[in-house]
Amino acid sequence: MQTVKVRALYAPIVCVDFDDNWSPFPNSQGPAGACCVSLSEADRDRLRKRLKGPLPFESDGSFHLIARDWGVRGVVSA
Repeated sequence: MQTVKVRALYAPIVCVDFDDNWSPFPNSQGPAGACCVSLSEADRDRLRKRLKGPLPFESDGSFHLIARDWGVRGVVSA
């Protein structure tokens, strides 16, 4: 593989409230969800409270985040 380029990709996310963001995790969606459902109920509640604490909530309860992922592109030699 040649000419490999890596770059960060960003996308804005608007959540209508905390539950909008939290709901996939206790439903075992993705690796983070699998980790979440492996926790005891008490630990899951502590995690929920810890994640909710520092979020920048608007007056209507919504909040905005920026999601980041990584993009990789390369050329396969013939």
